[in-house]
Amino acid sequence: MSRILLAGLGDLNSRVAALAQNQGHEVIALRRTVDAQNQTVQQVGIDLSQERWPDYQADYLIVALSAQTRSLEGYQKAYLAPLEQLNQSLSSWKKRPKRIIVVSSSRVFGENHGEYLYDDSLAQSDDPYANILLAMERQLHAIESNTCAATLSGIYSAQRDWLKRQASKPREELPVTNHWTNRIHINDAAAALMHLITFEQPLPDRVLITDKQPMPMYEVLNYLRLKAGLPKIDSVPVISGGKQLIPKFLESSGFTWQFPTAKSGGYSCN
Repeated sequence: MSRILLAGLGDLNSRVAALAQNQGHEVIALRRTVDAQNQTVQQVGIDLSQERWPDYQADYLIVALSAQTRSLEGYQKAYLAPLEQLNQSLSSWKKRPKRIIVVSSSRVFGENHGEYLYDDSLAQSDDPYANILLAMERQLHAIESNTCAATLSGIYSAQRDWLKRQASKPREELPVTNHWTNRIHINDAAAALMHLITFEQPLPDRVLITDKQPMPMYEVLNYLRLKAGLPKIDSVPVISGGKQLIPKFLESSGFTWQFPTAKSGGYSCN
């Protein structure tokens, strides 16, 4: 049995916690506010952006935080400041985790012309929000441990149904471009994080967490429309823009997707 420390206990890390506990691991979660209704996970209330991180002698650490406000200041507080605090805190820890995984976003890739991107592709962007995430990653890799940025594409589920709602709109309200899109069901995202924790070999600096098949936006929209009993959109724009994420490490390391594509039924599963 290992002790796994989770920074953040939102939807994603809550699912990681459930998987870890089912495998017999001990889980401790650091979060802004303790949820008294959730008695399944040991929780510690702490502002990770301003306070020193406590040493729980953890074997592994997974950081999955989210911004309370979609502003540059909100991104700084949610993503960069906590990693700065972690980096400073580790110097006083008696035991450093054997592996630290921080959830990042495919937003760090600025490409938008349909390029293929892999785990080892250079991440760079003109987007100031992406640059905060990249600064967070630099803080991560400055830590003397096996660190990995788990770079997630767009998370979905039956409840995270933004694309499903988009697909039901009238034709004139649908996206103008038929760009490449990359998706990952939240159950697969959580399973992938646990896979990285339990993987016996050192991890690369970045691992793409996405499903196996990038798709043109209108292919996904038409799939969702047909599932909802709506007519197919025939006047589909030419494929243009976006990026295509190829999760080579996940596939080569033996990970198995529950929903390998956005058309595998994940939009009906929470």
